[in-house]
Amino acid sequence: MSKQEGTVVIVGAGLAGLYAAQLLSSVVPRVVVVEASGEVGGRVKEIGGLVPWPLQLGPEFIHGSDNSVLMRVINKYGWGTKELEWPDRYYFADDKTCCGGENETEDVKWVHDFFDGILEAEGAEGESVRDVLVRSGATERQIEIAEVCYANDFGASLKRMGLPELKQEKLRWNYGEKYLLLDRPLSRLVERLAAGTDVRLGWEARAIRRCQVVDREGRSIDCDAVVVTVPHRILQDGDIDFEPPLPPDKLGAISRVSMSTAVKVFLIFRHRFWPESFWDACCPFGFLPEVWATEYDSQGRAETGAAGGAAIVGFACAERAERIAAMPEEEVVRASLAQLDEMFASRVDPKPATSAFESCHVKDWSKEPHIRGAYTFPGRGAREGDRGLLGRPLGSLFFAGEATHEGVNPCMQGALETGERAAREVLRTFRVRAERHQTKL
Repeated sequence: MSKQEGTVVIVGAGLAGLYAAQLLSSVVPRVVVVEASGEVGGRVKEIGGLVPWPLQLGPEFIHGSDNSVLMRVINKYGWGTKELEWPDRYYFADDKTCCGGENETEDVKWVHDFFDGILEAEGAEGESVRDVLVRSGATERQIEIAEVCYANDFGASLKRMGLPELKQEKLRWNYGEKYLLLDRPLSRLVERLAAGTDVRLGWEARAIRRCQVVDREGRSIDCDAVVVTVPHRILQDGDIDFEPPLPPDKLGAISRVSMSTAVKVFLIFRHRFWPESFWDACCPFGFLPEVWATEYDSQGRAETGAAGGAAIVGFACAERAERIAAMPEEEVVRASLAQLDEMFASRVDPKPATSAFESCHVKDWSKEPHIRGAYTFPGRGAREGDRGLLGRPLGSLFFAGEATHEGVNPCMQGALETGERAAREVLRTFRVRAERHQTKL
């Protein structure tokens, strides 16, 4: 055993790392979480002061309530959720028409039927989902609906998505179809998971040498096990030096699993100009492919003043996100307001968004230095079993994080599940060692 007997170091203080730490802390003598940034939570981030509640810069919704570690944690804390119907409506920017989820157009129904039956779809190796749609007879309008309603939600574009992992996600999704909003900001979840944990902020792991973790300043922690939970892009970019080197099969899986980027555009208004019943719209041919309006009850509201009284969030991934990120902010504002003016215009106010506009905040996740993107998605270059390879332990080295979820689940519950899996694997290894050394952990 090492100098610090029974020590586990977890690299990364996102949901996977914090949950693994919480599970291990009650049974392992010493758990240390090291985090490169200056805060815990990973992709769970927020910004305050714009409206009376914190705006969620990263994940915002709970996808599915069945068989979910996330819901189990939320229920343990006694928190509530609100169910939302997704999508609330569709807005077609090309002809300025709208329909609700209860009266979908034939094109929308065709697209949903295609993805519902994705297990029967056939495609050649390396072929994109867009290619499969075209071969299936999809029109350009149907392809655009698929881009907005499916690819964007997956954090990708149809050109970057592949069938094998899309089918794997379909086969292993057992969480149900509910869309839920927590009754408080997700930072409350992060605070609970991090409570009582030894977290070292600003501690950027640069090397993992057998049972030692070293940061960029030369500081080191001796340990008996390491759990790596960093965002996938950090592994792809080779930020961490592993000694001994990772085996070729794991390196191959790292290179093949895909991670794109996302942009969230927060538009702050002096007052709400949209119907009270509205919360979300998928917008084919729109500048912002998806927009929503959510707020929190008293659990999430700030006590002090805010710049505006209402907000709409625009969400874009992959190439659309890259285009928005490259634009000057004033152009992003102009295009976003033009879309919202068209969506919510009335005879009384033909430009309601423009007249109520207060400010804008753009969050480009590619610029987040220790994350560099959004989340992984069903990529066209991935092979069956790649995510299992990503998560496979190597002696005293363990891996967690949404990219290692074999069900291709980049949601928050996916991250928590991989943290739980890694914690079990660590404890199993420790038990074997304890038996061999006739000691008890």
